Amino acid sequence: MKKVLLPLFIVIFAFAAVAQNTSVQKIDPASVVAISKQAATTGRETGQPEVMTSSVVRATSADPVGHSYYDLQTNASLSKRIIAHEDGTVSMVWNASNTQATSRGTGYNYFDGTSLINNSMPIGRIENTRTGWGTIGTLGTGSNIGEVVVSHNGTTGLAILTRETKGTGTWKSSELQGPSISNGITTSTCLLWPSIATVADTVHLIACTDQNADNPFLYEGINVCLLYYRGVYDRSTQNVTWTSPVIVGDMTSAKQTHFSGDSYSISANGNNVAVLYGENPTDIFYWLSNNGGRNWEKHIIFDTPVPDAFDARVHLVLDTPFVADGSNSIIIDDNGIVHVAFSITRLLNDSLATPTYKWYPLYDGLIYWNSTMEPLTDESDPAHSLDPTSLEARGIQVFRRLDLTGEGSVSLLNGNDVHITSYYKTVVSMPQLAWDNNNVYITYCAEVEYPFVQWDMSKMYRGVFAAKSTDNGATWNNNEISWISYGPNFMYMDWRAYDGLDDPNDAEQVVFAIKNYSECTFPAISNVADGKINILWQSAYLPGSYIRENGDLPIPPTVCTTTVDMNWLQIAADSIGIFNNYKEIPTGVWGLGVQTHNSIKDVNIFPNPASNHVKVVIETTENAPASLTVTNLLGQTVHAQQISISAGTNVLDLNVSGYPSGFYMINIKTSTGNSTKKLIVQ
Repeated sequence: MKKVLLPLFIVIFAFAAVAQNTSVQKIDPASVVAISKQAATTGRETGQPEVMTSSVVRATSADPVGHSYYDLQTNASLSKRIIAHEDGTVSMVWNASNTQATSRGTGYNYFDGTSLINNSMPIGRIENTRTGWGTIGTLGTGSNIGEVVVSHNGTTGLAILTRETKGTGTWKSSELQGPSISNGITTSTCLLWPSIATVADTVHLIACTDQNADNPFLYEGINVCLLYYRGVYDRSTQNVTWTSPVIVGDMTSAKQTHFSGDSYSISANGNNVAVLYGENPTDIFYWLSNNGGRNWEKHIIFDTPVPDAFDARVHLVLDTPFVADGSNSIIIDDNGIVHVAFSITRLLNDSLATPTYKWYPLYDGLIYWNSTMEPLTDESDPAHSLDPTSLEARGIQVFRRLDLTGEGSVSLLNGNDVHITSYYKTVVSMPQLAWDNNNVYITYCAEVEYPFVQWDMSKMYRGVFAAKSTDNGATWNNNEISWISYGPNFMYMDWRAYDGLDDPNDAEQVVFAIKNYSECTFPAISNVADGKINILWQSAYLPGSYIRENGDLPIPPTVCTTTVDMNWLQIAADSIGIFNNYKEIPTGVWGLGVQTHNSIKDVNIFPNPASNHVKVVIETTENAPASLTVTNLLGQTVHAQQISISAGTNVLDLNVSGYPSGFYMINIKTSTGNSTKKLIVQ
């Protein structure tokens, strides 16, 4: 499908038109139309070389660590992507790609305690072949720390990269092939979507066997089977020796027809290893090993009323039970307590005519649970065991979308699901956990409310939030949540305002805070080291994942591939809940941050498109010095000059004959006014 380039600042023009036809309201998730989904969805991974189209390139913070044209970091749960070392250094990885998906691989950057080793927003991969879903772990103990990165190549197995010293040196490459499986047509050793946890020189690894929608590869009767490997690193050879694969726990084809890509997470601490799984419509459970992965015991967190080995062509589910949405995290603390976070949705299968079921994307329950608590199943009403309201009444912590405006309700665009982005995840999801000295930390992704809207798509943006519990998860303060991704570094627009406020229902007369946010998703959290915590996440101009939409859903022609930035924040762990406390931000967002007067009433450009000269017509209410700036879509200034404008109409001539063909933005700015318009040069 053709990918259409969207200009960065198009929201200025789209805002008024959309706002006039869009109201804001609080929507009951139960009223939202369910969205169909394939029951056998296993994850996004094909060998097709998608062509990535350049869009907006923008460094969104003082600490951008990488850049990519591939905007999907996970199908569901995020593997380990960032590690803080005791000496103050930090290692981080992500899915990276240049403009061709064949260049996809693991992006890497390293903070040496003073600066990043690569300050030029690296876009390249550390592997020498196409891979994806890279995850990182440490090797060794004390001051002798190395690194291991595991990714999948999508064809023959997993790419294993090791090196003796973190942050420096040559990566040694090897491959871990899965069991040879036949689907009656061909055989495959492919392993997909790896996740690892390391303890000293031991690597605990989980990954899925190959997928094929038409002719599945069955391992022990299970399609896309989740396997566990234990590897031991030998420093003398820099090789990892792997055990034979095992199906973790007691999984059989009678209980589980298939697994779903990334709907699992893993943690290890000493001899304790835990693997969490939860995907609609399965049970939510974890397997725990107390002897380094040699034996496992299954622990049920939630026993779903949906039948085992659910098949949408066989089973009807009409009471819309609450189920997991596949996005989860697990961590084991020093006391052996297992901490879990997962997000929920609802399930409906009202027809056996198609192999699909329906899910409800607006449920905003992100649940925290630990192994000192009772299982969450309510035997009297299993279908509603995970109802967020019921859980809160039972004392279970549930994270929801936040009332960022302080108005007492969460404001959404009308039209029910029109604002939903297609991560196949609910509006509060993508959790990751960290633990230190009885403090539990969580970071997650949530939709932010109006006016943080990408107007030309009518989609709500998402943001990254973080919270902490100081009593090992027993209690959480819902008033102490940090909006990690909020700030001027993550806004694509300046504040704008419209004068003449005499009709609050007229979108062109109401003062709008349209400082356009960026889509901030896939947050990864590090361990605590030296009292600090690190968070890595992706930001993009357009909400949603183009990669996911293009692969799994029909999309409108206005959707395009965006270039994305990987952003890194290091803060004191104690400041979680204080830094950017969401309760304090409304004053800055909807109060002090908004211009109450814009002296520049209008700017027009003609001819547009142009090839030689254009007239820039400025309507203003003041006599003032001003700046005229022309930028391209890379955010680079191609022309700048100082001008003087007078109250009324001003006409300036601008020579664009030397500009390459493309989109440009012309900005006029004074001390009390600001306006930007799009120019097309042919």
